[in-house]
Amino acid sequence: MMSRIAVSSVMLAAALIAGCAQQSSAPAASVAAAPAAPVASAMPAGSFDGNYWNKNGAMGTGSQCNTTRFGYRLTVKNGQASMRSATAGVLSGPVSPDGTIQIQSGNNSLNGKITDNKFVGDLSMGRTGNCHFPLDYTKS
Repeated sequence: MMSRIAVSSVMLAAALIAGCAQQSSAPAASVAAAPAAPVASAMPAGSFDGNYWNKNGAMGTGSQCNTTRFGYRLTVKNGQASMRSATAGVLSGPVSPDGTIQIQSGNNSLNGKITDNKFVGDLSMGRTGNCHFPLDYTKS
């Protein structure tokens, strides 16, 4: 027969186990996760899509182009910008989510930014890239 101490120990152990079991099965207080900090919104890839140009073209500056005037269009489709020129061929590259365009091909480069349906930037061409065309285009 068990002694009173043994019975008491068994009962105490059973009570402790039952108490722990009740605690672990009780629903834990829910702690709401803090909402994620907002991420700077990036424009969707196609949001800049369209043709940008200036009907008056652009006046070149620099030793290689003197007063050359041109009207090359900037086309954006699915987040890719391209401009075809007579001397540089096609300059093509991505438009960043903030509208920035930075395209380099040999000595030719197209740099600028699309904001509010306007592209403002610079086209550099020539053997040394020193013929610059400031661009102020509107989306058509």
